[in-house]
Amino acid sequence: MYRFVLFDLDGTLTDSREGIFNSVRYSLDKLGRPCPPYETLLRFVGPPLHDSFERYCGMDAQESHRAVNVFRERYETIGWAENKAAPGMVELMRCLISASAAYICLLSEVPVLFSCICRYPLNTFLSVALHLSFRFSLILLRLGYCILP
Repeated sequence: MYRFVLFDLDGTLTDSREGIFNSVRYSLDKLGRPCPPYETLLRFVGPPLHDSFERYCGMDAQESHRAVNVFRERYETIGWAENKAAPGMVELMRCLISASAAYICLLSEVPVLFSCICRYPLNTFLSVALHLSFRFSLILLRLGYCILP
């Protein structure tokens, strides 16, 4: 049995698609670029934004850097609030608590996302919230911590 269960916030505990899609559209519109179809927008969820703007919008490194900055203009003020609790997460946390999971920890590389967790009943199950880099997450995995997913 694990003593700690670590969850990534963005895309695991919360469904962040709406905020990401709207912020990608905002960025592309502001840069005078066409918006890709929904199927392509789905690919923006998860990978680094720089990579997605380059791969799916044909941008070079300089333009993708600018696109990410414009994306953040919107996401950090409005987009984060468009997150919704992911289906089944409240029930999963209830089960973990009843199974005596000692601590449920929240991980995020984006500090502004911690604000959105307070909007959901999920925060009542959290023992701690951590702002971690991807590299530190890998160290936790090597130490035997369970990070979901």
